[in-house]
Amino acid sequence: MALTYERLGNLKIEEKDDEVFFHEVFSMKQKWLIKEKPIRCCMALIFFLLFAYSVLGIPKTIWAIGNIHFGRIEINPGFSIKETYNNDVDTSDPDIGEDLITSLSAGLQIKWPLRRHLLQADWSFSSPYHKKYGDQWDYKQYKLATMGQFLFGRGGKNFELELNHSYIQSSDAPELGENRQKRQEHHFTPKLKVNIKDNLRLDLSYNYREYTYEEDVDDTHKQDGFLFSMNIRLMPKTSAFIAGQYRKINYEEDDSRNNSNDSAIGALSMGIHWEATAKLAGQISGGYQKKVYESNQRDSIYTWTVMVDLVHRMSDDTKITLGIDRGEREYSYGDYINNYTLNKIQVTYQHQLTYKIGTSLGYTYEYDDYQGKIPVDELDEERENNRNDTIKVIDFGLKYQIQEWFSTDLNYTYKYRGSKGYEYFTEHDYDYTNQIISVSLGLLF
Repeated sequence: MALTYERLGNLKIEEKDDEVFFHEVFSMKQKWLIKEKPIRCCMALIFFLLFAYSVLGIPKTIWAIGNIHFGRIEINPGFSIKETYNNDVDTSDPDIGEDLITSLSAGLQIKWPLRRHLLQADWSFSSPYHKKYGDQWDYKQYKLATMGQFLFGRGGKNFELELNHSYIQSSDAPELGENRQKRQEHHFTPKLKVNIKDNLRLDLSYNYREYTYEEDVDDTHKQDGFLFSMNIRLMPKTSAFIAGQYRKINYEEDDSRNNSNDSAIGALSMGIHWEATAKLAGQISGGYQKKVYESNQRDSIYTWTVMVDLVHRMSDDTKITLGIDRGEREYSYGDYINNYTLNKIQVTYQHQLTYKIGTSLGYTYEYDDYQGKIPVDELDEERENNRNDTIKVIDFGLKYQIQEWFSTDLNYTYKYRGSKGYEYFTEHDYDYTNQIISVSLGLLF
């Protein structure tokens, strides 16, 4: 759970599982996957019928607009099929290499607007099929999310109440370990947004999360916390904001790791957003976080961050963005706090070739400088850690919106990571080069 910023917009409160404060400013996208053959056959039939409609001119139906209406209730089904080639499925294990992944996702969204209010429910299912490493990497996940949004007041003075709840049932994600076990999650988040006149807005929220593991109580834990933000418009095109959060993580009482892992986190940030011209806008922000473990055996962790975002709209069809992120991040090796300083720059170029075809090209450079001490042998001898990592990422995307409800995507990612300073730790090798190519077809919500 962390505070993040809308790119070139006002401060936005979001809840994340990542304990790194302000680590990412973009939302992560869920990879929806499935492998059952009967469902794949049904999906193939659905896509064939949709293709027949668009090509052969079958009379229009409700599918032509991508949703179904019953009075004011709107029902939006969604399906996608995706084929992905990954030349290094697990970058931390040299014995696991390339694989071909067939993915299928299914979801259903229901919206019910009630004058100025809205009720919404989303259901989704995902599961992967790896051709070579299915036993190690396949998983299933179900998610049901409900939301109620209620707006009161008129003009510049109004407030919005939002109630969110989500239930997730899943097996562990692959990166969480070899011993798979079923997991259930409950997330509950009420939010209150208050607009005072036209130049002041307050956002308040409370977040509660519960993680229950069926076979390993050591990982069962709860999280809860409060978040707030205040946005002040200083001039017509300039605004300032301040935000903070406090949250606690509590493991089960019979957990042997309870004394070392229970923690409390406090954070504060502020920044300014401006529009220099009609085509150029920017935002700069900075934040500070303190993490305290309830056990005296572990030190407190202090981290900070500074971010700069710029957007230049070269034309109606072309946009270039620049993001700079520098700060300290949390990294622990056992009971040793071994933070690192992040230096990251990201450039993205987006261009709409035609009304239906759009492209994007991105480049990211990151340099991580680690500090602190780590153990080097069984006697727990310590030495200074001079590790540093260089990460380079190239992303390319091509999207073709065949119809309003039907699209296809082609994506390519190249990632290089070179790590220095762990030569004396032969079992730790963080160097790798990874390439991912994916093609997807989707019936969108």
